[in-house]
Amino acid sequence: MGDYTYKLSLWVQHPNADLSEVPSRLGLAASRLWKKGDARTKTNGPHARGIHRSSYCCIEFDQIAESDLPTGLKAA
Repeated sequence: MGDYTYKLSLWVQHPNADLSEVPSRLGLAASRLWKKGDARTKTNGPHARGIHRSSYCCIEFDQIAESDLPTGLKAA
């Protein structure tokens, strides 16, 4: 097999639910999290125009160096 890289993340999206409990219930930290109606922001901080139309949560998993995808999935 050739060389490849991967990045694992869990995305949760809902039309209007507050998803702030998802990371804490999983014992993980969210890399991005917002509720429907929150002001939009850019990843570097400044405000963007508009509001979010749905709620969203993203949790990124640490990549284990030199591991294949099945091993990374098991670790996550």
